[in-house]
Amino acid sequence: SYCDLSDWILILKALSINDIDKIDLITKPSSKQIEHAIHKLKELDALDALGYLTEIGQRMAAFPVDCLYGRILVASEMHGCSEEVLIITAMIQAGQITISSKKKQDQIDAIQGKFKSTLGDHLMYLKIWQEWYDEYDHKRDQWCNEHFINSKSMKLVDDIQFQLRELMYRQNMIIESCNEELTKVQKCFLF
Repeated sequence: SYCDLSDWILILKALSINDIDKIDLITKPSSKQIEHAIHKLKELDALDALGYLTEIGQRMAAFPVDCLYGRILVASEMHGCSEEVLIITAMIQAGQITISSKKKQDQIDAIQGKFKSTLGDHLMYLKIWQEWYDEYDHKRDQWCNEHFINSKSMKLVDDIQFQLRELMYRQNMIIESCNEELTKVQKCFLF
């Protein structure tokens, strides 16, 4: 069966374990799986041509998320939209944000339609966060009920975004908003 080893290899490389083939494992991954993961990490600029960790890869490894999202977070600093990208990444990591109901689907679609963006689903997450965050703490659960948004998931998003923000600060990354220049956010997600 196929298993993406990219995250695992990135962590090993960050720990200065470069010779992946020499690690004793109960079940060794196939060389094809390892090659695929290394190729993916090279495409994300996490590894250089010789397979050594780059500065970008070192930064990516600091985030406890899929290596693709680690790369997106690193790119967000370069594009000047790290505030938005860390929120969107937290929303994605939290899982199911919206509540669905076959009986109320028309009502849900009408209410959640205001969150849709012509620039894509990632920006829909950002709109949901912004509206939720702008509510007073004691009114957030009510807001979630009215908008068919999972309240527990939004609290998890808040925890995740806080953790990602702290990890970005530890790496001396600049956290800034692109304000209304949302095409910058789109560029980060084009890996």
